[in-house]
Amino acid sequence: MGNFKLPATLVLFLAWVSHSTLQNVIPPELEEQIDTFVVQMMEKQHIPGLALSLVRSTGDLHFTKGYGLRDLENNLPADNNTLFAIGSASKSFAGVIIAKKLNELFPALGESVLDVPIRELAPTYDFTLVDRYRSERVTFRDLLAHRVDIMAEMSGMLAQAYDTVDEMFFRYRYAPESEPFRTTFHYNNGLIAMASHILAHMANTTYENLLGEFLTDAGMMDTTWIKPTDDHNNMMFRAVPYIWKDENHTRYNPELLKSVSFILASGAILTSANDFTKYMLLHLNKGKVGDRQVVPEEVMGWLTKVSSSTYDAITKTPEDPDALVEVSVGYRICLYLGVYNGWVRVGHTGYIPPYITMFYLYPDLGLGMFASLTGPGPGGFELEGFTSAIFNMVTGSPVKTGNLPKIDYHSMFNGFPTFDIRRNANTRSLEWAETNAVNISLEQAVGTYGSGFNGEINLSIRTNENGNPQLYWKYGKMGEAWLIQVSPSTFLLSKWGSDLWMVYWATGAGFGTLQLTFLDLNTIRQKELGQQLTTEFIRGEKLDDLPLIPWQPDSC
Repeated sequence: MGNFKLPATLVLFLAWVSHSTLQNVIPPELEEQIDTFVVQMMEKQHIPGLALSLVRSTGDLHFTKGYGLRDLENNLPADNNTLFAIGSASKSFAGVIIAKKLNELFPALGESVLDVPIRELAPTYDFTLVDRYRSERVTFRDLLAHRVDIMAEMSGMLAQAYDTVDEMFFRYRYAPESEPFRTTFHYNNGLIAMASHILAHMANTTYENLLGEFLTDAGMMDTTWIKPTDDHNNMMFRAVPYIWKDENHTRYNPELLKSVSFILASGAILTSANDFTKYMLLHLNKGKVGDRQVVPEEVMGWLTKVSSSTYDAITKTPEDPDALVEVSVGYRICLYLGVYNGWVRVGHTGYIPPYITMFYLYPDLGLGMFASLTGPGPGGFELEGFTSAIFNMVTGSPVKTGNLPKIDYHSMFNGFPTFDIRRNANTRSLEWAETNAVNISLEQAVGTYGSGFNGEINLSIRTNENGNPQLYWKYGKMGEAWLIQVSPSTFLLSKWGSDLWMVYWATGAGFGTLQLTFLDLNTIRQKELGQQLTTEFIRGEKLDDLPLIPWQPDSC
């Protein structure tokens, strides 16, 4: 992997030479103001490549542009046809597609179809969750509004621990309850993807086919998605991801991007500034593309009702009495609802390390905004402040460009564990002090351990670079690490054996931490950066050993 710096002069040059396949409609002075601001921010935040779209439904604003380079090593410029991975912004597509298809399958039900239990709509789909009540009562609205309240899958997804999509969704029946059903907004990538899987089963097709049909109807001919067979570095028009390390850009291993290939509906779309403009116009025009009603206006209206309550805000303070108020108040069907400077705002963020994406729609202004970049990750960029500044330029509001507001990325990028490494700095010493009666030798630790929900990990003894035996952890296709024993029952990350560390680095968590603690001879509790993101792993446990129905027949 090479290390590169992107000169500010080159960023500026490429920004001006990038051109659109559609004529931009924008006041020259506004374009100059935006260009200057974007280039300054890219230099300050070490951003290799960036896509930006601005559009009004009235037609008096249409601006798409690529900035910087999509490939540093090969000096390839980013333009408005360059494809960026948009992560969870993909969910908004799923919301539209699922609502549209449900309306076609059950036209008599109207919007109430979202509130009919899955078991009733899709009786031939094996929909089974942790308890009888959820299994019998969960609806599409529950899945699409993050209110099922079961444990989210993250570690196995990042490690690519599943062989098939069907296996991943089958394992969700062993995901434990996180909170009581429908009591909290509990972000869950896997359940959005499961909703698309259920819909495809009902329509006797695949979600890939449904998405492809929608993209064609919307005129988004360049948009595609991450696939397990991709050779990302050598595919045309794709923006290469980078992290910022040792004061240089380091190319991110694109094989890590395939973690989302099984959850296409939740986070695998690749799109361009040009194509995303068409998508925003479809929303702003209530389902119309030109003169064609691609999605019924009534169905587009289903997406506008708040289904889960959330709250996150920037408000005025004594230290910043001139702050522009920014509030997130709820989650619709795969779209956040909020208010910025008095204007209603809907949209979604996206984060697939190290790509960051945000798109916002301001319905009362007929305005849409999209920004996506190739790194270096949320630890190094304040995208919320960036998009707010662009909005202020477009609307003529005061622009604060010198000190953009800090955002809580734990809420902004819900669904991906964004860690504060300083907060976890004492994790190791605290965990080392754990007292446990179990005394595990290297030889006793060796074995394969299974989790019904999270797949399998393997522990073996290998000879390290110093010629000594050392415990080695393997999880899925991408998770490999050397472990060191720090207490009779606990092993910690010593050195990564794969590029999985890049995921942590992109989130601002350094090289990350990994801890395995034996609760007894056959049970492992795994923690990443001090947080338990999986269920326990049991020696020798296989899916075939577990009950197909994870609850008792007479339970509720």
